[in-house]
Amino acid sequence: MNVSLIILVLVTSTVLFYVTQKVFINRKKFDEINPRSSHHTQATKNGGIVVFITLFIFSVFYYLNGDEIYDYSLLIPLSIIFVMGIYDDFYNADFKLKFFLQIIVAKLLIDQGFIIDDFHGILGLHEIPRLVSQIFTVFVFLVIVNAVNFIDGIDGLAITEALKVILVLEYISLEATPL
Repeated sequence: MNVSLIILVLVTSTVLFYVTQKVFINRKKFDEINPRSSHHTQATKNGGIVVFITLFIFSVFYYLNGDEIYDYSLLIPLSIIFVMGIYDDFYNADFKLKFFLQIIVAKLLIDQGFIIDDFHGILGLHEIPRLVSQIFTVFVFLVIVNAVNFIDGIDGLAITEALKVILVLEYISLEATPL
């Protein structure tokens, strides 16, 4: 991994965090404190915004430079989830709407090739039929998204766990790359 790129991403996200936090504070947009809250003082809801904007900025930068670091069409389902999350934060979206949009996003990801269609011998299963694999993939997606959303209220826990997963996957991919 490029150390200067990591530092640039950290600086960008830190600056964006403080800028968005100032905007939220000036507009008096705070997370309501309720018995389930992990915070006992006023807190803003700008973490997800910062993560998405940082990802978007660096994706546009790499795209304009002609570097394909990942399939940029992934920004479409990510944007849907992002907009839904922002809408939910400010207007408390109905759970049925969120569930429906999550299924649509899961189907978009499946259509882009992100599908669990082979268990590679786990539980004695190998390749599974297309319809079953699509249903299973949607189920796994819904479980992961809602699990992250569940722990998201605990300050910093969701992003910390996501970073752990990303770092482990990056390490595994580096180990698997032949020299």
